[in-house]
Amino acid sequence: MESRVSIVQLRKDDFYLPILRLLDSLGGSASIEEMEQRLVEEFAFTDADLAVAHEKSGTPIIPNKIAWSRSYLKEAGLLANERRGIWVLTELGRNALAGGTEVIRECVASAMRDYS
Repeated sequence: MESRVSIVQLRKDDFYLPILRLLDSLGGSASIEEMEQRLVEEFAFTDADLAVAHEKSGTPIIPNKIAWSRSYLKEAGLLANERRGIWVLTELGRNALAGGTEVIRECVASAMRDYS
């Protein structure tokens, strides 16, 4: 049960920095599958963690949060996906990565304020 609570409490923000850092370490781009696999390893998620799903929709929580994180980072201009399933770290994303977590979160928050 403890594992379930921590998975449910994950926020999409928890993946912003790891996604940018991962893409940077892979030369600036990766497939969705490659990103998810590496993030699962980085966070040391278990099969049980990966099986936890939203009660109403049945959607697995972890891949869902990672997908939303990518979308928010894209909206902020920190990521791009020029080809289906391939995500690219933008120059703005590299600059935000150098600034750290708070810079990244502020970029996303600013983009979402503008989007609303």
